[in-house]
Amino acid sequence: MKSFTRLAVCLSLLLAGLTTFSQLSSAGPVELTGVGGTSAGGVYTGLYSLTENGRPTLAFCDDFDTHTYIGETWTANANNLSNLGQLKFNASDDPGALSSNFLKDYQAEIYLGQLLANTPASNPQQINDLSFAIWGIFWQQIT
Repeated sequence: MKSFTRLAVCLSLLLAGLTTFSQLSSAGPVELTGVGGTSAGGVYTGLYSLTENGRPTLAFCDDFDTHTYIGETWTANANNLSNLGQLKFNASDDPGALSSNFLKDYQAEIYLGQLLANTPASNPQQINDLSFAIWGIFWQQIT
C-alpha cells in the first residue's frame, strides 16, 4: 500500500479552470500546491491544485506510478493529441496499455477527467472510482 506522504501524480493533463487545453501556456513552470480531499488505496484522489506560470489551476493525475510531492516543481508542456509521440504514453513507451489506439485512450482520460471535475466533493466514492479509472487506462500492473 502506498503512503499518503507519497502522491501518485503526474499531472500532464492540466485542466485550467476546467476549460480547454488552448488556454494553457505552451510551456512553463508548474508547482503542486495541494491535493484532493479524498483518498483510496493509500493515495489521494480527485483534482490536485497547481500553479502554472504562477496562476492557480486544477489538474487530474493520469499516471499512478509517478510520484510528485507538494512543493515540487517541474516544466510542463501543453500538447494536443495530434502528435501522440510527444506525449508520455505512446506505443513505443507503453506497449502494455489497454488499447493500441492511444488517441482513444487519451480521449477517454480527458472525458473521465471532465466527469471527475464535475463530481461534487460530497460523492467521494465516485471521485475515487473516476481517479482509478483514469489511472487504469495506462496502468502497467493493476495491484
